[in-house]
Amino acid sequence: MRNKKIIIAGYDLSGFGGMETVCDSFVRLLRQSHPHLTVNFVFFKEGNTQVDDTWLAQHNFTRLFSGVRNTKIRRLCFAWSFARVLRNEKADIVLCLDSLSCFIASNARKFIFRKLPIYSWVHFSTHNMYKAKYICKADAHLSISTVISQQLRDMGISSEKIFTV
Repeated sequence: MRNKKIIIAGYDLSGFGGMETVCDSFVRLLRQSHPHLTVNFVFFKEGNTQVDDTWLAQHNFTRLFSGVRNTKIRRLCFAWSFARVLRNEKADIVLCLDSLSCFIASNARKFIFRKLPIYSWVHFSTHNMYKAKYICKADAHLSISTVISQQLRDMGISSEKIFTV
């Protein structure tokens, strides 16, 4: 039996904030309790923003780039590239850190013709989130608070698909 593989996907993180700390701690805790589990990061990079990858020193990660100017086509290009990563890595679960990543992962799953579970794991209120409706593209949702859980229910997501952690 092969080891399970989780891919955590999201738009580039700057390297200086709380999301990086949470992701790093999450992966370390997972590896402690499940040493045969593999966790890789995939980041979608737009523009020329600078990032500090120091926090990723102990982690495997891939950064996908796209020079396409049209936003909708760029997201589809990311989905196509992400589909190749999912196929090559033989991922078992995708954990998305933002709404756009849920959209990209959902399309990537269509490209690989495989029922790959997609989870959202957003760390901010959905009220001011760009394209919050894309969170609904995930199959299940990890919520960091009861407030976010309620916001997800208000978006029409079934309570059975929301797990408050």
